[in-house]
Amino acid sequence: MNNNKLIHFKSTSKPELLGLIDGNITYSVLYRILQNDCKDIFTNGKSVIICYSNAPYPVWVWCKEPYDDDDINQIAECIKAHYPLREDYNVIMSHGVLKKLSECDPYFLDVSIKMELLSYQLTHLKEANHPCDGYIKIATEADIDTISVMFKDMNYEMEGFVFDLDECKKKALNLINLKQLFTWRNKNGEIVALTSKKSEGKYGTIASVYTAPTARRRGYAINLVHTVCKDLLACGLTPILYTDGGYAASNDCYKRIGFEQVGRLYNIEK
Repeated sequence: MNNNKLIHFKSTSKPELLGLIDGNITYSVLYRILQNDCKDIFTNGKSVIICYSNAPYPVWVWCKEPYDDDDINQIAECIKAHYPLREDYNVIMSHGVLKKLSECDPYFLDVSIKMELLSYQLTHLKEANHPCDGYIKIATEADIDTISVMFKDMNYEMEGFVFDLDECKKKALNLINLKQLFTWRNKNGEIVALTSKKSEGKYGTIASVYTAPTARRRGYAINLVHTVCKDLLACGLTPILYTDGGYAASNDCYKRIGFEQVGRLYNIEK
């Protein structure tokens, strides 16, 4: 590849790019996305990746540090030409990349932060100290109807995406078949919280943490995440997760069991 020019790849995966971001906790989601077919990938193969999986998901922008002015300029031109900052696209990038873009191109001076995404890792698990009723149980196909509704509500509440139940059921079944979806049941055996975990290299990614609205503030989610993290650590994996910086309660919950913030990403719009 040309050392500077961004090459455009359509409808493909690019596993050869994984080595560029391997071990970068803040971009672990992009690492996972690149293993599957994406609608668009722009890259120079060494220091820039701009990836759009498919609607309604965001465009991810990664740039190797220290930032090169030529790389930043090419990112600016690519975004303006292919992913202009309007409602059609969510564009996610690090604080550092956004700062450099705003310095080199006035187009990025008047952007607003739609969402702040914080990345966390856990190396030392603290005691949960939040006793609650119930127990953890791996999800099965018998739970699919309840979990599908929870997935639908979670996607709308957390990200504003509206999926139909069939899409949610497909996602849930995939996680269930992979034995990656876990639930917390209350004393009556009802599913009140859920989360997924996935082993990726030396990391264990925690995702889809959600508590039913009628069951919140009772310690269900923190005990569920604590139990899953304990299992990951016992397997020699470092738990990592993303969270919305605007949700103070959930961020505090993760910190109380030992998670430490290691990165920050911005979802931007004009």
